[in-house]
Amino acid sequence: GVETHRLEPQHLVGLVAQDHPLAGQRHLELDALCQHEVLIREPGSDTREIFLSALERHDVEPRQLQVIPTREGIFQAVAVGLGVSVSLNEELLPNDDVKAIPLERKKIRSNSFLVYHAELSSFRIVTDFLAVHG
Repeated sequence: GVETHRLEPQHLVGLVAQDHPLAGQRHLELDALCQHEVLIREPGSDTREIFLSALERHDVEPRQLQVIPTREGIFQAVAVGLGVSVSLNEELLPNDDVKAIPLERKKIRSNSFLVYHAELSSFRIVTDFLAVHG
């Protein structure tokens, strides 16, 4: 058989440079974020897919999109003011030059699951993972 465990949902947060005009906000709306150049991850990125799906659902059109191929690249580009972006709250990288701001629409989230064969349930990697995330 197969075992399935739902993991804690992750939410999208906006990323802006510390000196960006939006940095003083406590929450961001998608349309406010999209008034600026938006930096997004490469095709295949879950963060990208969740964000683009949210834009479509809420009928928000970004002013301009630019693709940055890595999470680290996104944070560096935001830090130097090349644009704004989004990240899943559990994937935030330490960076004093970037501020993460919760998005107003709480339904922009990722639902993740751990799925494994039942006979692997006693494997240390599974038990250790579930001890931390389960």
